Amino acid sequence: MDWEVEAATYRHVSATDASPDDLRLRQEIYDRFAEDDSIDTGGLWVEVQDGGVTLRGSVEGPRDLQAAEAIARAVEGVKDVSTLAQVRGARRST
Repeated sequence: MDWEVEAATYRHVSATDASPDDLRLRQEIYDRFAEDDSIDTGGLWVEVQDGGVTLRGSVEGPRDLQAAEAIARAVEGVKDVSTLAQVRGARRST
């Protein structure tokens, strides 16, 4: 899967607006997602601004979301990880 194309579909900040460091971080996170066959991150996209990462989209289960957060945090240069992604089928509390 071409993560760059997937991310470009949903990204709010265009690649031309992102710094080279942010682009590197985003690509490193996507690369690490692709390397881990034990989790489903195909429904996630990554936004990076000034080293802060935001995960958006959806995953199959809570374990996938926790693993995606851990992967993003482990990338050198990531300052913070925010998660706006949801678990598919999970009910929101009101």
